[in-house]
Amino acid sequence: MNNFLYVKRNHRAASRRGAARIISIMILAFLWPKGGGAQEIKDLDVSSISGKLTLTYKQKSGSSTDYAWFCKIGTDGTENEFSGTLTGTNNDWKHGSIDIKSEKKIEDPNNNKLDSYPILKLDGLNLTYNANDSLLYMVQNGNPLCIQATGSSASTLKCQGVVINNYVGCDLLLDGGAAGLNIFVHYWSFSRPYPQRQNKYRSG
Repeated sequence: MNNFLYVKRNHRAASRRGAARIISIMILAFLWPKGGGAQEIKDLDVSSISGKLTLTYKQKSGSSTDYAWFCKIGTDGTENEFSGTLTGTNNDWKHGSIDIKSEKKIEDPNNNKLDSYPILKLDGLNLTYNANDSLLYMVQNGNPLCIQATGSSASTLKCQGVVINNYVGCDLLLDGGAAGLNIFVHYWSFSRPYPQRQNKYRSG
C-alpha cells in the first residue's frame, strides 16, 4: 500500500430581482447540512461501542465504482460510513466477535494485487476480549482485505479464545506498519511487528 452560510441584508427595500435572490439564499441556508458540506467521516472509537459490531467494505449508495467502510452497531442497527480506522481502548470488550467482511471482488490467485486490498486501519487500538471466543471474525467467503496497524503507537489485540478467526474467511493481509501489531491469546502470545505488507494469511 485508512461551512457556515451567513446571510444579512440591511436595506429596507430591494428590487424584485434582489428579493428573489434573498429568498433563494434563505432556502439554500435552510437546506444546507449542519456544519456545511458533506457529513464528516470519522474514525471509530471502540471505547464508545455499545453493542455487536459489524464492519463491511461495500459500494456506496448510488455508485457502481466507489467503495467505503461501513459500521453497524447492534443487530438491528443502521449502517453508517466511517473512515475505515479503529482507534481507542477497551480492556473489557463485552459485545462478542467483531464481524468483518469486504464485498469488493478482487481476483488475485497469484498474490500480485496486494496493494489493491481494502485496508482496515488500527490506529493505536487496544482491545481485550475476556472470553473464550473470537475477537475478530472474518465472515466466511469474504473477499480479500488488509488489516494494517498505523499511527505512532502499536495496536494490541487480546483474547482468551481466537484473536482472528479466519476459517473459510478471506485472503487476509496483516500489516504491522512502523508501530507494530501485537496479538495475545490466553495460552500463548505472538508479539512482533508484522513486516510491512508481506504477510498473507488464510485459514480453512
